[in-house]
Amino acid sequence: MRDTRRPVTAWLNQAVPPVISIDDHIERVRVEGERLAAVVAVTSWDARVPGCPDWDVEGLVRHMGDVHRWAGMIVRERLPERPRRDFDRPEDTGALLDWYREGHAQLLGALAGASPADSLWAWAPAPSPLAFWARRQAHETAMHRLDAEQAAGMVTPFPARDAADGVDEWLLIASARAKVPDGDGRTLHLTCTDTGDNWLVALRADGLYVQRGVPGGDCAVSAPASELFALVMNRRVGDGLDVEGDTDVLRTWREGVRF
Repeated sequence: MRDTRRPVTAWLNQAVPPVISIDDHIERVRVEGERLAAVVAVTSWDARVPGCPDWDVEGLVRHMGDVHRWAGMIVRERLPERPRRDFDRPEDTGALLDWYREGHAQLLGALAGASPADSLWAWAPAPSPLAFWARRQAHETAMHRLDAEQAAGMVTPFPARDAADGVDEWLLIASARAKVPDGDGRTLHLTCTDTGDNWLVALRADGLYVQRGVPGGDCAVSAPASELFALVMNRRVGDGLDVEGDTDVLRTWREGVRF
């Protein structure tokens, strides 16, 4: 039988009402970015980041300082193509946190000063380039805030609505990147117990195939949206969550679906 499921990049192009507004995403960039800075301020620079094993906190902050400047430059200058990410960084860690905060402020200013009508480069489907960048930076900043908190041992949850949107956005962008040869077409069903959002994801060598609101799954995971967001982003394992079926699907996800 022909597989009629469509890649997530196709079905998310349909007219699906946005769950969270651009302004709300921008506000989340602000809140999550400030929280990241506050956690880093009381954490050792050499503390390891469990979700990104090659990084310590210093590497995490340097990454986010770059990303915020890069995204802010694209939006502010209405760039039509992907630019290089090449910014001067302070060598002294004593100046690093202020440098990060400056980049965060630049991003917020760029997003607030842009319009959905602006034409600029974006790398995944969205109602507008500004909608893409506001959503992408909200979720990237939030997830790296969690990285900082895990390094510091002071984890706090994501708001449920934002976390469910983070899962949805990750499935969109991962579908364009992740190839899972070991998936064998097996399916993972994800349910947010607090928002009701759910997705069926097929893990295939040619990418992820996703449907919203479809039951089933070789493996099914039900959890609060905050925990599910951390799970799909490989910031936690399935221990303590409601997991049914073939748990090897989660192992395959963890090894094959990464940013």
